Parts: sequence; C-alpha cells; structure tokens
Amino acid sequence: MKTNKNALAWLLTVVAFCGFCALIACNTANAQVEPLTGQHQYTFERMDYLLFLPAEYNEKPDIEWPLILYLHGAGAKNMAELRTYGMAEKVDTDKNLPFIVLSPLFLGSDATHLLNMCYDLTADRPLDTNHIDPILEKTMTLIDEIASTYGIDTSRIYATGVSQGGFMTWTLAAAYPERFAAIAPVAGTGRTRIRMSPEGGTCLGFHRRNRQSSNS
Repeated sequence: MKTNKNALAWLLTVVAFCGFCALIACNTANAQVEPLTGQHQYTFERMDYLLFLPAEYNEKPDIEWPLILYLHGAGAKNMAELRTYGMAEKVDTDKNLPFIVLSPLFLGSDATHLLNMCYDLTADRPLDTNHIDPILEKTMTLIDEIASTYGIDTSRIYATGVSQGGFMTWTLAAAYPERFAAIAPVAGTGRTRIRMSPEGGTCLGFHRRNRQSSNS
C-alpha cells in the first residue's frame, strides 16, 4: 500500500512538473521579442543585409520611422567591407540617428549582373518599365518585407548609394518613381531622366566636386 502511495505521489509530481513546463513554454511562445536596435545582419531569400534600428525604436512603438535604402559600391565583397563606408559605417558610430537604414549586400551572380547593368546604364537610354530587371524587383521585395515587419512610414522611403550603388539608385527611382520620396546618388550616373512621385520627389546627385540638384 505504501508503495502505491509513493508511486502515486511520484506520478502527480511528474504531471505537475510537465504542466509547469508547458505553461512556461506557452508564455515564452506568446511573448513578443523586441527587435534588436543598432545595426545587425540578417538574411531574406538568400540575400544578406544589414538593418539599423534607432536606439529609441522599442521605446516609441507608435512611431513610423523613415527608411533609408543604402546601396554599396562594387568594392564591398562581404559584410565587413560593407560596414567600412557610407551609411552602413555611419550607423555603427551613431546609434541615435532618427531613421531605419537597410543595406543589402550583393554577391556572386547578383553583383556581376548589377555591375554589367551599371555599365549599360551609362548610355542613359529610357528605362523599359515593362521589363524591370530582376535584381531591382528583388531589392524592392526586400524593402516590402522590411516595411511590413517594422514600423516604417512608406511615404518616407529614401535611396542613396555610392558608385555602383549610385547607378542602382538612379535605376530604382526610374523603375519605381512612386516608391521613393527622394534619392541621393553619389558618384553614379545612368537613368538620370527619371520621374519621381506625383507629389514631387527630390533628387540630389553628387559627382566629384560638383553638385547637381533638381525637383520634379
């Protein structure tokens, strides 16, 4: 009889312990994990990218933040090199900047294709909007994913890039004029005959020591 009581007590203890563990697991699964502020590396559909969230992002959940898309030059071959210049470097040193920064890394066939596309853009031919380049679509899909995941004001999406990234900045704005509030290509040319959003976006281009700006 004593043995049966001990067995029953042991069984009840096991059941209680299992129930306690299940409760903890349920609470953990339901708990919302706050996004990491600062700049961190992620992957989306086999594309690596850096994402910077302002230091106050989690403290102000009701705010919709502007998004800056930063496009690197041909010299960036890995994440370490991507973080050595431009916006990707700036946000590592100043974590209080009041905007979100997305910095995709183009590698392998994407990088080669992008570079060839940039050389082709120097002819400054009008963009065929019926045949958008796949790498542009891939980049916009990433932007849409970020915009749907984080608190982003989609009316304040900006693009900037250096050299190869400057070429791509022009081209993205030509292909998706309604998506960008403003662009700022640096040391890149190409699709300069573009139309921004109907409300009137801003284009500020930098090349050498000269500056050209226009509103349309």
